[in-house]
Amino acid sequence: MTLTRRSDSGQMRTMKRLLALAALLCLVAAGPACANVLHAAPSPHGSGNCASASNACTIQTAFASAGDNDEIVLALGTYGSPSPISTQLAMTKAHVYIHGTHGRPRPQIEFADNSDIPMYIAGTADRLEFVGIHNPDVPLLLSGGSTGAQLVVRADGAGSTNYACQVPSGTLIDSVCWNSGDDGAAAATITDFGADVSAAYRNDTLIASGANAMGLTTRAFGGNTAVVHATNVIARGTQFGFHVSGSAPSSSADLYADHSNYSSEFDTGAMNDAFFHPGAGNQTAPPLFVKAAAGNFHEKLGSPTIDHGVNSLANGTTDADDAARVQGAATDIGAFEFTPPPHCSLTPKSDKVSHKGALKVVARCDEDASVTVHGVVKARTTRNGKKETKRFALATVTGHVAANVRKTFSLRLPDKALAALAAGVKESARFKLTAVNAGGSTTATASIKRIGQANKH
Repeated sequence: MTLTRRSDSGQMRTMKRLLALAALLCLVAAGPACANVLHAAPSPHGSGNCASASNACTIQTAFASAGDNDEIVLALGTYGSPSPISTQLAMTKAHVYIHGTHGRPRPQIEFADNSDIPMYIAGTADRLEFVGIHNPDVPLLLSGGSTGAQLVVRADGAGSTNYACQVPSGTLIDSVCWNSGDDGAAAATITDFGADVSAAYRNDTLIASGANAMGLTTRAFGGNTAVVHATNVIARGTQFGFHVSGSAPSSSADLYADHSNYSSEFDTGAMNDAFFHPGAGNQTAPPLFVKAAAGNFHEKLGSPTIDHGVNSLANGTTDADDAARVQGAATDIGAFEFTPPPHCSLTPKSDKVSHKGALKVVARCDEDASVTVHGVVKARTTRNGKKETKRFALATVTGHVAANVRKTFSLRLPDKALAALAAGVKESARFKLTAVNAGGSTTATASIKRIGQANKH
């Protein structure tokens, strides 16, 4: 009996030690087993308690409910549509992971212009990933050693204190910050918060396209220091690409850049203890973008940024679009790896209409692409000695074609075209494929000179 009691007591003490150790590990390691997963969607689902995708809550509720080490999963869609979000989404809890779903389009968050920075990520080592953000003024702030990854951020308001991405203390990687307003900057690391700041930018595309605007500005005031490291970064502004200013002797600012592409640089130097420190592999030749005016900063063939970054484990394994980070001799400079535009072929699978009244064509592309296929059928008849031609549009089809994988598309004929074919009218068909990917678009055509009817069984 005594031995049994001692054994039970020993087991209880062991169990308590294990539970205490598990709790300690949760606090120290912030492991996923200790975290809650909250699900948010543009519109609440089910009970709206954030517990699952089928019971998703609003993004505001998810941010307010998150605790240390939690995860917030953002469902596909646009948050703040049709009415933009007018309240700040602030995260001050530690080790919170907020993200969209990889392999699908990134969620888009639309904010209304207000006095607060709308997306405020300032908890210790938080991570915001694979999200699009838009607000006229200062859409995003990363602080507390937080990380922003695979973000596409846009500001379009005017003003010298308008920055698309503000990173006082943190890391921005594989991201686009675009400010199309006048007098501002695409990204900024400044000491306005009364503390020393340090930030890292890696494989980012920082574009300030408005008048008198800067790509990346580093500023120190109030007796504090600002230190920025930029690697594999595109920093282009209509005024400066890189800008550094300080306030000597009490404040200093230093910007170190390597393997980066920038339009120009300006520092106030010894006068204000602010210096630009160029490293290896920098370039100033303008990058070539697919459609910069529309915010498409994917590289075009011939861009000097292709294969001119520096390889490093710190770059991560994928770019802003989830494509492989290294696709050529080296990583590219900027948020995106160069993706060649697709080259595609289109061929009829058969010249006969299927039993379901459709014509089938086979598409093949040498790169992954989103594909749209249109078709037109021409029916030629003779009436009262005169030749007549009627045109029938086929139902448009869309889909995704994987690189070097054939995909069949079926385009159904309208009932009138099928009836004419059954009556013996001569019909032909012409098809056009449009394929689009990050690198551009291409077209391919195919035709059937005479459509046959389906084989009878």
